[in-house]
Amino acid sequence: MAPDSSSAAARGAALIEPRRGSAAPDSRSAPRRPPLRILGPATRSKVRRGNRMLVLLSALLVIGSLMAVVVADDVVAQDQVRLSTAQRQVTTLTNTHRELQVQVSVQQAPQAVVKTAEGQLGMVPAGQITDLPEVSLSTPLPVPQTAPIPAPATPTTAAAAPSSSNASST
Repeated sequence: MAPDSSSAAARGAALIEPRRGSAAPDSRSAPRRPPLRILGPATRSKVRRGNRMLVLLSALLVIGSLMAVVVADDVVAQDQVRLSTAQRQVTTLTNTHRELQVQVSVQQAPQAVVKTAEGQLGMVPAGQITDLPEVSLSTPLPVPQTAPIPAPATPTTAAAAPSSSNASST
């Protein structure tokens, strides 16, 4: 196993050392990198301030949206209350209308009309119905004979009578 371990050691050395056949970068000829520097806290605070503003703006937008939803829900609830009230009124008025229609139909029945005519209006049923003869409208009728109007009583006799009663009372 000794040969195996020496070959492993050779492989490990090859990994650590650069290959001899390859061109190694010469530190003198390669341009030097600028030294690393640490960013100042002012740069971080500006980024944090921007992030805070974004979070605050997002929170305000969410809260505003939720408030809008609450207001809209309240408006819908108020409209539902108004609609329920209107439906109750319609139902009540419909029932009242039906009751009044029944009362009118009862009062329009022939028996109710006869009872009202006889009881409240004093009408009596006819004993005998006589049909009138048909009169032709194409033939003219003669002018009826009328009696003259009687003359009214004379006012002098009526005026004389009270004056004589006044004379006798004195």
